[in-house]
Amino acid sequence: MPMLAMAAMAGAMLMSKFSQNRCLISLVLTLISCSAQPEGGAGGACKLSCSGSRIGGAEFKIVALQQAVTLACVGDFSTKSEVALGSPITVRYKIYQDVVPTFSSPAAAAGGATTGPANTNPSTIPAAGIGFEPVIYGSMALDKTVADFKGSDGNVNPAKYGGIVTPPSEWCSDSCGVMTFEVWPNCVKGGQKVTTSVLSGSVSQPESTEVTLSNSQ
Repeated sequence: MPMLAMAAMAGAMLMSKFSQNRCLISLVLTLISCSAQPEGGAGGACKLSCSGSRIGGAEFKIVALQQAVTLACVGDFSTKSEVALGSPITVRYKIYQDVVPTFSSPAAAAGGATTGPANTNPSTIPAAGIGFEPVIYGSMALDKTVADFKGSDGNVNPAKYGGIVTPPSEWCSDSCGVMTFEVWPNCVKGGQKVTTSVLSGSVSQPESTEVTLSNSQ
């Protein structure tokens, strides 16, 4: 082969290799830049999209991110025994699944004897887009209830949705597996406790958050 042709072929191979490496470097930089971007919202808050939400299965667990809250409750009880709290309370739960990673040993890959997984500690995998229903026990401010559950006369079922101020369109876990909603309880003369929780499909025994509203009246 003439020297000129060999030089041209070598140059083409070098340019092809350089082009492949450049594409690979570009892909890596793109992935890095994507993973470094916040998911949206102030401080990179997790995304919430309930349009395609699904119910939870028995393999999921739900924990309360704050199991107990105590607030001082101030109100004018001269004419009534209950008055609405000054602002709503935000409660959060996390839904996740424990997964134990398994790895194939070199011996098993070669057809030899299998060995147990190298790591038996479960990894916590958050579950996004899981729909839920809030559950509340306690005296709630019915007039603060989200409009979806207010009847034509302004009444709601106090044992069901009274005092929930988050619309049903937001009743699902965000991309970090966090379920968030707001409740608006009453200040009761002498104090009261409000218990909140969530239900989702066949998830068993979700944790609850107990809110203690204390006052000196």
